[in-house]
Parts: sequence; structure tokens; C-alpha cells
Amino acid sequence: MPGFPEVLAKDLAQAMIRQAMRFKPTVCLEQRAETLTRTDDGWAITTHTGQVHHTRTVVICAGAGAFSPRKLNAEGVAEFEGNGVFYGVRDKSVFAGKRLLIVGGGDSAVDWALNLYPIAQAVTLIHRRDEFRAHEQSVHELRQSPVNILTPYELRRVCGNGTVERAVIFHNKTQNELELPVDAVILNLGFVATLGPIKSWGLELQGNQIVVDEYMQTNLPASTPRAMCARMRASSNSSRRASARSALLSTTPRASSTPLPRCSLDTAATWSCPRCEPVSRAPANAWV
Repeated sequence: MPGFPEVLAKDLAQAMIRQAMRFKPTVCLEQRAETLTRTDDGWAITTHTGQVHHTRTVVICAGAGAFSPRKLNAEGVAEFEGNGVFYGVRDKSVFAGKRLLIVGGGDSAVDWALNLYPIAQAVTLIHRRDEFRAHEQSVHELRQSPVNILTPYELRRVCGNGTVERAVIFHNKTQNELELPVDAVILNLGFVATLGPIKSWGLELQGNQIVVDEYMQTNLPASTPRAMCARMRASSNSSRRASARSALLSTTPRASSTPLPRCSLDTAATWSCPRCEPVSRAPANAWV
């Protein structure tokens, strides 16, 4: 991270929040934007709670989309989800003294097995392949630990009477089943990213990416969208292609009889911001 020789992710996140709060924004949490509609003087965003936000400018910072755990379609999983079956760990103490079954073969599965075995009664880790996809050092520590490793096994069903009591796993080559007494099942199967409701906003998309032009404008009418990163339409300058991650929607029309003021990026008329005039000659060290 530029400017930090070393920094913990949680500390960096807190510092970024403090920086943003300096500008005293209105923060609305626990709301998902569902619809985007034009109004006479801007845009209206309706959230899943029914609240409507009115604005002249909308910045879409969806990244790769909203992440949700990859669900496992096995008997009993949905029934016990949140009550013995979990797709992540929020509080390690919940699993103290428990018999745990962890399903997965990536870093999350291996790391949680290593983190939980000291406080759990027993930990079994199953993976559908013989090889793990986690960091080599983590896998080495796992094989030296008391964690019970079973490969190539998959989860067939979770059983219990009100709470999880046992899990049935199977060898995916021989189909032989094995029943394990467990108190909790942790599924670390990765995540699925999707733009969700944004896909229905009328934006031109390529896969899971928003398409913009060299001015970072989307296809929505009478708007000048911009983006920090975007999938650009085909142009003669192939270096201007990037992955669509953010877009800015503004009510300012593209064509205007009133010239926009020149911005501070313009130096000795050698180049200027695209909102001022097309870039004609940029210095070698300029990022466009």
C-alpha cells in the first residue's frame, strides 16, 4: 500500500473511514440500492428498505459486485444454516469445545482449521480433491497439526434433532460413506460476485462490467458518467481499456453551450482534463 511500509488491513480501513468522515458525509448503512430512476432534476435511488435518496450525481462503486458465500446444495444444510451450519466465522468462541467439520480446500478452510483446533474439542477438514489450494506454509502447518484431514471427501448431508448432531460425508471416487459426530459445520467454499440490482438499471454491461467511453460516460441518456476504472468501448488507443469497477452518473448533459472551466491539470496548454478539451499532447509523465 503506497505510503505504508507495513499496515494491517483493519488499521488501513479505519484510517480510510476517518479520512472520509472529515468531509461530513451522510452515511446510510444496511441499505442496498435496488432501483435507479431519472427525476426532473437528477436521480432517485430506492433502497431495499423503501427509503428514497435524491441526488444530482450517483457514483457506482460496485467493484466486482456484492459477494455472497457459495452455497452447498446438500441435505440438511439449508435447514441448519445459522444454527450449526455456517458459511463463515464471526466469533471463534462460539466453537469452543465443539466437534467441528470444516469443508473446503482453500486458504479460508485451512486457516480456520488452524485457528480453531486449539479451542475446539476436535476438528475434521474435508476437501473434494487430494491437494489443497492454500498457501504451502499453511498446508504444511495443517499436516503437522492434530486436525483430522480427509480427502477426497464431500458433504452429503447434515443430520440432527433441532441442532446439528452428525454429518455424513462420502469419498467422491468410491462413493463410500462415513458418518461423523459433529456439533457444527463450517463451509468455506468461496464466494460468488454479482452486480445484483444494478444489472436492471439500464446500463450497458459486458459480463459483470459496466461499459463507459473515454469520458467515463455510460449509455444512460443526458448524463456524463465517469469511472475510476471502466470497460471502455473500442477505440484507437487500446491502452485506455480497463476493467469496469466504478461509474459516475451525473445529470450534466454531454453537450453544453456553456464551456466548462479549465481545470488545474492544464499546464502551459500542453494538455488538459477531458472535461475541458480533448487531450492533444500529454507530457511523458502524465497519466491519462
